Amino acid sequence: ALPLGAPQNLTLVSTTTHPIYTICPGDDAIVGIDPANPFDKCIPQWQFSFDQLAWTNLGFSNSVQNTNILPSHLWPAGADRIYYRIECAPLSNPSGCDPCYSNLIEIRLQRAPPAGTISGSTRECLEDILAAPVLLTVNNPQPGVTYNWFHNGRPLGPGTSQSVTEGGCYWLEATNGCQT
Repeated sequence: ALPLGAPQNLTLVSTTTHPIYTICPGDDAIVGIDPANPFDKCIPQWQFSFDQLAWTNLGFSNSVQNTNILPSHLWPAGADRIYYRIECAPLSNPSGCDPCYSNLIEIRLQRAPPAGTISGSTRECLEDILAAPVLLTVNNPQPGVTYNWFHNGRPLGPGTSQSVTEGGCYWLEATNGCQT
């Protein structure tokens, strides 16, 4: 995978079985042939799959392949990842030789952060708030998620808790950099 931009649109999350990347929905990316390991003894054809069973050909001989916007209208309902590989066809046809295949690259869609819940008192007397502010807290904050507090539509600031010193409507936005 060839991450683009700043911040980069692909995040490597695992290499246990094969490279696995995440991407924000609505972004595109590029996958490419490692220049240190070119396919010079075969004809490389890019392929993609949603289930690693049915593969669709994308074309021959390009060293890079743009993923286009992920997900696209071609994605099956409920799909949250796509796989890329290269099928290496023999240089001459018919050769009697079977094609061979490159490693897989998996690109997963970044999921929206969990909505979460807030704990704290929802009804207080003004005298009590002035004496000791009420603390609102995010239950089970998630790693990699940024929390921002609002009061009556105005930003209050980031964090997993907020001191309430006046009445009004408080809410919290959670973002993972892709979705809020």
